Amino acid sequence: MHRLRRLLLLGLGVAAALALIGGVTALLSYNQATKIDRSVTTAVVRQYIEELLVQRDNDRASLFTCADQSGLRSLVELGRQLEREDQINGTRTQVIPARLTESGKSKVVVDLKINQGNGLHIDRRSQTWLFVLEDDDGWRVCSAEQLPDSSPNPSTIPPTRS
Repeated sequence: MHRLRRLLLLGLGVAAALALIGGVTALLSYNQATKIDRSVTTAVVRQYIEELLVQRDNDRASLFTCADQSGLRSLVELGRQLEREDQINGTRTQVIPARLTESGKSKVVVDLKINQGNGLHIDRRSQTWLFVLEDDDGWRVCSAEQLPDSSPNPSTIPPTRS
């Protein structure tokens, strides 16, 4: 009887130890999988745009920014504008950070593709933005500025002679 009790207690002890090890391993794996990667400027900018303009989650977007977010007002306003347009026009907006190019150590130029549609018609436009980052325990977005459109418009294309 004592031997059976000892074996049962030993079995329960081993099971508890394995459960504890499994729980710690699962927690560490989850933490690693969901950890914010701030080691690459372009990845931080892409994640910031995803949270701010695609998911429209300002709290989550702030995880990718500097403490002083005043340099991000114009991009935040773009997000609000797109949201208002969706509500007024009954559209759905898709924002795609297309080409992301490092410009120096702490700057990233992004071509944003903005598609707004209602199922019947899609309005496509693009904007170029310059993001400035700071390395503060990993890269963080400090400012964003829309750059002038470099593509020609009808008023800037010289007429052709026939």
